[in-house]
Amino acid sequence: MRIKAFEADKPLALVRPAPAVHQSSLHPDGTVPDMTLAFRLLILLIVLSPLFLANDSLLVGGILTGYVGVLMLIVARAMRPGEAAFFVGLIRPLVILGLIPAVWLVLQCIPMPFDGLRHPIWASAETALGHTLWGSISIGPGDTLLALARYLTALGLLLVTTAVSIDRLRAELILLSLTCVTSLLAVLLIAHNLGGFVFLGEISSIGPRAAISAAIIFGAVLSCASAVYAIERFETRGGRAEFNRSQFVIVIAMAVVALIVNLLAVALFASIPATFAALSGVGTFVLIIGFRRIGLGPGMGIMLAVIAVAVPLSLIGHDLLTGPHDLSLRFATDAPSALIDRTQRIVLDSSWTGSGAGTFGDLLPIYQDTSRPTIAAIAPTTMSGWLIELGRPAMILAILAALAAIARLIYGALQRGRDSFFTATGASCAVALTLEAFCDASLSTSTAIVLAMTILGLAVAQSVSRTARQSY
Repeated sequence: MRIKAFEADKPLALVRPAPAVHQSSLHPDGTVPDMTLAFRLLILLIVLSPLFLANDSLLVGGILTGYVGVLMLIVARAMRPGEAAFFVGLIRPLVILGLIPAVWLVLQCIPMPFDGLRHPIWASAETALGHTLWGSISIGPGDTLLALARYLTALGLLLVTTAVSIDRLRAELILLSLTCVTSLLAVLLIAHNLGGFVFLGEISSIGPRAAISAAIIFGAVLSCASAVYAIERFETRGGRAEFNRSQFVIVIAMAVVALIVNLLAVALFASIPATFAALSGVGTFVLIIGFRRIGLGPGMGIMLAVIAVAVPLSLIGHDLLTGPHDLSLRFATDAPSALIDRTQRIVLDSSWTGSGAGTFGDLLPIYQDTSRPTIAAIAPTTMSGWLIELGRPAMILAILAALAAIARLIYGALQRGRDSFFTATGASCAVALTLEAFCDASLSTSTAIVLAMTILGLAVAQSVSRTARQSY
């Protein structure tokens, strides 16, 4: 009682008031929202993503889908109203465009009463069974539904990363985590090949090798971004406890080592088209940062986009007139020749509606040569897979959407100040990923999907400046 009396006698000026919490930021149970759990789970997913190289089965894909679903629930519960409004403004066009492929996949699964929309395989089934079937665009609706779940998982991960990365400090830690993981994969590839190990399988455009190829390409860009991050932060915070000289030296040293390791892996073990994709990604990043440093305005974004794709398009255009295979297969140098030939035949027979997402493995046996059987669940390149399964119009629209996204990210990077390297990283990796889609099937692997979606989500979150950032 004496203590209470003593406190009551204190002058009001000496009593520190409790921090006020706005009622709108409280959950119904009275707790303050916190994104820490979502952030930690996202970092855990990034760190564990190389494990998908060992097992990328349907069960693992289902676990990944559930994990991302939990992350989305946590983010939805933890996001504050002001941050939610900023987040919605960022992702609205992204969600609208992202739902278009989802709608197309749903339409591929629905039974169609019109012969012009159904896949021709259903007409053959009708003849064999002797009764009418309401077939669908897809020859395997179950496989297409699984592909839809995988696509929605990738889209959900992109949205989760965008939400978590709105905070600058968390964005920095995600960038450094991605750099470390991709560099470790580069070390793994170098040790694997030089040590004569075989656990990654033979060199191929499909499977673990394709995933690591994408990772080392991303790693080359991410290591450059980490170096620019250290320079930018030391210029603005140098000498302060939050980023002192020793931290600057550590991050710069890490970035330089990461860059050397990733470029060494690319130079020694990547195919020529994949090496070109890596150089295009790094070159795009250097151009964006260089243009911003010399003070050119955001209107140069269109020019940068043209520069980023002009050389690749000119080479592709030349090959389009001279190469023996379809453009979607022209640069698959690591795929078996038998698989390329069979895929080429499937491409020639493909309709504009496609055979259904995820059905390449069902379609390939029809084109098998009994003397030289070829087993593959996915097409040798991402673009050939999209052409066969989704149709050529869908593949063309996907390329146009990728170019538009690259231009938008470059424009956003040039608008930003000290945080421009986040969005520049996303734009550069998008350039490399678009080119690599013609080289291998890395986007069919969970490891590459996790890395690509987190990089792009990070770029989208930091593409627009937020004048009143709130700490999560």
